[in-house]
This record gives sequence, structure tokens and C-alpha cells, in this order.
Amino acid sequence: MQNTFVAAALAALVGAAVAVAATATGLTTLGAGVGKKMVRATIYLDQVGGDCYINTDPQTLEAFKKETVEWSIIDRCGVTLAADVAIEFANENPLEPSCVARGKKKIRCTLKPGVAVGSYKYLVTGGTALPEDPELEIVQ
Repeated sequence: MQNTFVAAALAALVGAAVAVAATATGLTTLGAGVGKKMVRATIYLDQVGGDCYINTDPQTLEAFKKETVEWSIIDRCGVTLAADVAIEFANENPLEPSCVARGKKKIRCTLKPGVAVGSYKYLVTGGTALPEDPELEIVQ
């Protein structure tokens, strides 16, 4: 019986030490703190019948407030050799003003503090590729 209590006490101490170490280094059990989650989409530039088309997957990207959004760019047309892929919001831009929403390999932006819940239509363009207009859905 006494060995069980000693083992339980030792396990509690080890667990507390691991928790303190994880907190001190910025790690948590889930790998990210509250509001530090990243959501991802992929922008494909594909050649179809002589034209380059942009296709974003998913078409509606769902993100919570305080999250970071990352778009990976896969160019199978050669568009990014001469031009960046750009993301432009139709009306209100939910991204941080400091975000440069263009790139050749990826675009990574955090959402504005206090961004309103709702749907934000955006346009994805890249050189001569035919553009696309997916959505970024901000939820609670």
C-alpha cells in the first residue's frame, strides 16, 4: 500500500516537472497555445488545354479568430517564374495590415485582432492564370 502512494507521488512530481518545462519552453500538450492554431489551404495553378487555371482547396477555408492562415502554392504552369500569386479581398480585408498577401511558394498571414465573424470573398490571381474567388469563413 505504501509503495502505491510513493509511486503515485513520484508520478505526480514527474508530471508537474514536465508541465513546468513545457510551459517554460512555450510547448503545450497540443503543440500550440490558445489562438496560435494555423489553418491551411493550397492554391494550385494547373495547365488545362493551353490555359492556366487557379484552383484553391478548400474553396471555403474556415478559421477561428486569432489564427494564422497559410496558403501553399503549387505552380504547374510556370506562372510564378515571372509573377507572384496574390490574394485580394473584395470588400473588407480580415488579414493583418502588415501582411504581404503575395508569394511564389506560400502566403502566411494572421487575422486582424477583433476581426468580425463572417464570410470574406477573396480573389486569387497569378500572372496570366485565370483567377478564382474562394472564401475565408471566420467563425467564433
